[in-house]
Amino acid sequence: MSPKTKHETTLVKPHPLDTEIYTCEDVAASLGVSVRTILRAIQSGKLKAKKTGKQFLITREAVREFWDNLPEAAGKK
Repeated sequence: MSPKTKHETTLVKPHPLDTEIYTCEDVAASLGVSVRTILRAIQSGKLKAKKTGKQFLITREAVREFWDNLPEAAGKK
């Protein structure tokens, strides 16, 4: 088993509620944004998360909802 790199996304074991759980670092790396951006989204209520100790845990469904609610990019015509 090879050691994890800093940007390697790790899937936390399937949760008893039948969904995957991610850390802020996992979500930030997957979406190509900073951890600070994810933390701001959580604090503003745009991204649902649960706090366990000092870390936030985010469900796959919450990430999908956050992604779906992001504004569309305006393209050139």
